[in-house]
Amino acid sequence: MESIHDLIQGLDDQQLELLAGEATRAMRDRSRKIDINEITAEKMLDPKFAAAVRAEVERTLREV
Repeated sequence: MESIHDLIQGLDDQQLELLAGEATRAMRDRSRKIDINEITAEKMLDPKFAAAVRAEVERTLREV
């Protein structure tokens, strides 16, 4: 089986950029702790939940 290093070296710039984008999305999806549908006005009254939402938003904005 080909190593990941060999695979990456064999990609052209466009393919590598596509792979990087897909990897970034996959990592972001894995790190998400709060689904957008979970955020409600009632839940935002909970300071711990609100802090988690803010942290998620900040993390997402850093990636943009």
